[in-house]
Amino acid sequence: MEVVSGIEERASVLVVDDNPLIRSVVQSLFQLENYQVSIANNGQDALGILATQQVDVIVCDVMMPRMDGYEFFDSCLLYTSPSPRD
Repeated sequence: MEVVSGIEERASVLVVDDNPLIRSVVQSLFQLENYQVSIANNGQDALGILATQQVDVIVCDVMMPRMDGYEFFDSCLLYTSPSPRD
């Protein structure tokens, strides 16, 4: 975790999975370690999240309806920056 101007900034994780039980378990495990967690049901929903917020790590299922994990990662390159977070 990074402290910016006296405010602790938590690392963020995006969990993308169509299975609600898996999403919930993975979300809980990251939250126990004090990560800020966003969740998405599929790749299209995840792209919507990436359009509005920056994440440090993405945990993604491969086999999902609407947009699988491979298509998602190809598309999410549009939302990534070439340099690491300062």
